[in-house]
Formats: sequence, C-alpha cells, structure tokens
Amino acid sequence: MSHPSWLPALVKYSEQVGKEVYIGNLYKLYRKDFVDNAIIINGKKLTIRKHPRIDGRDKAFWHICGEDETQNNGGCYDRHARICWPKAIILNRLDANIKIWGEKQAGIQGVRFHLWFDKKYLVVIEERSGYFLFITGYITYKSRIKNLEKRFNDNKDKYSLK
Repeated sequence: MSHPSWLPALVKYSEQVGKEVYIGNLYKLYRKDFVDNAIIINGKKLTIRKHPRIDGRDKAFWHICGEDETQNNGGCYDRHARICWPKAIILNRLDANIKIWGEKQAGIQGVRFHLWFDKKYLVVIEERSGYFLFITGYITYKSRIKNLEKRFNDNKDKYSLK
C-alpha cells in the first residue's frame, strides 16, 4: 500500500552526517511540530512532557525516539525516521487509514486516545481537563497487532475524538 500524501517522508540516518547531527536535526523537527506550532484538538491545546530533560532535550522527544528515560542509549532508527509522523497522524485523524479509540486506564488522569495509522504506527494522546497531553508514537510490529485490534474493537465506540 502506498502512503497517503499527508504522511511525511522518513528522515533517515546517514553515517555521513553522524549521530549527533542527526539527533539534533530530529529535535529541530520535533520542536517545529510540537513546540513552535501549537496543535489544537477539539478546541484544546496539545502539550508535551518536557521533564526529565536528557541532554537538553524534552522527555517526549526521547520517548518518540525509543530512548531510555534516564539515558541517551541510541534508541531505534526506525522510530527516529518517523519523527514527523505523530503530528501528521494527529492532524489527519479523520482519514480512513486511521483507527481511533479511547480508553480509561488505572492511574491515568484522563482518557487515552490511540490513533493507529494503517496498523503500522500508533500515536497516543491523553485528554485532560482543558488540554491534551502527547504521550508517545511508535511502530506497531506484528507481535502487537492482534492485541491492538482487540483493544480497538472493544473500545472504538466508548469515547469520541473529532
């Protein structure tokens, strides 16, 4: 299947650029998408987790990249390459390629919404009082698909996200 035109191209790693420059470029893209340009969902601003900051970069950034919360451990280049996908998926959440469901979970303040693009990539945001919080985005490998399909079918009609 070809990707929809709204989905950004992958930002691939190049050894010629080097890891530090690559991570710096990814962080600039993340900041442009989530900090410099506000995302509004149902009239509420989407915010990000900033702390704990690692190497001067927000927690949410490292989480998207698949990094350990306490150290910069290299992460996953497949996740890195999709740094621009979460915003595109959020903005295009009504596209037919995206399944959405909300769940209340123990210990969670609000409703967690899952935006699942083409069974390939999952974005998680949480609706709280007066705002949304970006939780993460990650690739959904085959081992998780059956569980995610069940969660979608069990919860697709419980909460609404327009």
